[in-house]
Amino acid sequence: MLRLWLSSGGLDPDRDVRLTVVPPAAHRRPPVGWRDRRLLRWRAVEPARAAVLGIGRIVLTGPDIWKGMPEKVLGTTEAFAEKNPETLKALIKALLEACQWLDEPSNRSEAARMLSSPRYLNTPAEVMSRTLDLPDFHVFHRQHANFPWRSHADWFSGADDPLGPGLAGD
Repeated sequence: MLRLWLSSGGLDPDRDVRLTVVPPAAHRRPPVGWRDRRLLRWRAVEPARAAVLGIGRIVLTGPDIWKGMPEKVLGTTEAFAEKNPETLKALIKALLEACQWLDEPSNRSEAARMLSSPRYLNTPAEVMSRTLDLPDFHVFHRQHANFPWRSHADWFSGADDPLGPGLAGD
């Protein structure tokens, strides 16, 4: 999505900018590059944390580019799905139930508290709440958010896309 947004503004995401993937283990601290303005984008809750620390600024969010965008995907290998069909069904059911629970605004502060734990995102609940509390910023289950649209799969895989996969460089 970032590549698509950059190209819509006339930038070549392969030539004009350097996109860097930062591994999830590094999510515990702001990455090198924040302080000297070399880093354009950071995933998960880090933009809000960087803004609170005064070392970054949120210029644009995913929903600003594509409201209702497909963002997170649960995927397994075909071998896992064939070997563990009941586990896969239970996993999907638990995920759908969690998404329904998260879509209730009254549950957002509890979600922020749980996710803020060092076991998960290790980010203050107040920072997590900055986006969790925004109306319609996160849609977990409503509006068919969990429906597996073929067009979303095509976009993620880069089918018929001259820019390549939607996730390339992201």
